[in-house]
Amino acid sequence: MATVTSISDDMKNFYPNTDDSDKNITYGDRMKMKSAVIILAALALFPVRGETQGPLKSFVNDGGVTGYLNLGANSVMVRNLNSNFEKNGIPTVSNMFYSMGGGSRIFLGDKYVIGFDYIRLMRQRESNGRYFSRLSGSTNSVSFGYIVYQREKINVYPSIGIGMQHLDVKVYDDSNFSFDTLMNDPKMGSEMSMRGLLLDIGVQFDLYSLKGKRKMYCTGIKAGYCVTVAGGYWSMAGQKVSGGPAAGMDGAYIQINLGVRDLMREIFGEKFAR
Repeated sequence: MATVTSISDDMKNFYPNTDDSDKNITYGDRMKMKSAVIILAALALFPVRGETQGPLKSFVNDGGVTGYLNLGANSVMVRNLNSNFEKNGIPTVSNMFYSMGGGSRIFLGDKYVIGFDYIRLMRQRESNGRYFSRLSGSTNSVSFGYIVYQREKINVYPSIGIGMQHLDVKVYDDSNFSFDTLMNDPKMGSEMSMRGLLLDIGVQFDLYSLKGKRKMYCTGIKAGYCVTVAGGYWSMAGQKVSGGPAAGMDGAYIQINLGVRDLMREIFGEKFAR
């Protein structure tokens, strides 16, 4: 069994010192971002009420809002992180993750699209008998698209988005600890996180089923590529960690989207929208 100080000793090259001058995004800030995306996705269930004039008239008559869930696969940049893991005898993680999430698409007329997305990477856990490592992450983003191909049941549009990403890394002694063991020596593991600004460039294909002449249920595929454009710093317990390896949700992805358009109108009828 490894000594209780082994994680602290082995990982000293990963975060050689900390700095109080740059505080991390708080848990409350993360929850606010997630809540905003959830609220925007929920709005997709409700059609627009009342009479509209000007630009909003095009949104009501020709546009609409689609809320959806998605499942996908994401490539993540962890090569430098894995090199650091190997150097310290810690099990490496794969650069491919399954993901799930949700969001909404707001269609302004028949050309413009605004998207709100929350994506969560399904965590990976690896063990080598001495240590275990675990990696997870998520993104919150807003995107803008333009429909380049449209038919009665089909929309195709490229989009560009910007959002916040974060990765969580946990490394622990792979032992059966007791509560007293952890209280006597809390240096049996480390938890760190990385945050940064992410650029997302993608193309989406949506296929709708029709109810009468109205688009209702949507099955879509989105493929794209993400790049970290700012930030990308590591932190632990609210303090910046210097000397950490480059990592992020940079790479290609593909998603399958399942959505519904104006669900409350379907349940309660057209009168609900007026």
